[in-house]
Amino acid sequence: MLAEAMAAISSAKAALDLAKTMTSVAGELGKVDLKLKAAELTQKITELTQQVTELALVNSDLQQQIIEGKQAFTKLEDRLKVRDELICNGLDYSRKKSDGTIDGPFCTRCYDVDGILVRLPGDNSFGQMKCPQCHILKFKGVTK
Repeated sequence: MLAEAMAAISSAKAALDLAKTMTSVAGELGKVDLKLKAAELTQKITELTQQVTELALVNSDLQQQIIEGKQAFTKLEDRLKVRDELICNGLDYSRKKSDGTIDGPFCTRCYDVDGILVRLPGDNSFGQMKCPQCHILKFKGVTK
């Protein structure tokens, strides 16, 4: 009977050692699982950071396009305002300002073609005005 008791104790001890080993292995497996999950999360964070960087670049490009669009819009508004103020005098344009004063003369070709107001110098002794931008001569009803 003593032998049986010793065998039972030995079996119990082996079972206890096996239980300890299994608990240790389970703990190690848990650590490995956590490490795998941490690695997956690190990879996802890296991917999200890359996406945020890409979106920041797109956002920057869009902001630049908005700025350029606003500038173009302002330029068009200014051009429409000027167009509404222009008076065609045949060979040149004059501009009636909001305070009622007349400014000019300006070259018709430069405004009509290039969209810019170029002031014509005063008449010379022959009644000629030469545009400093496009170099067209204007005088007494004739344009050359």
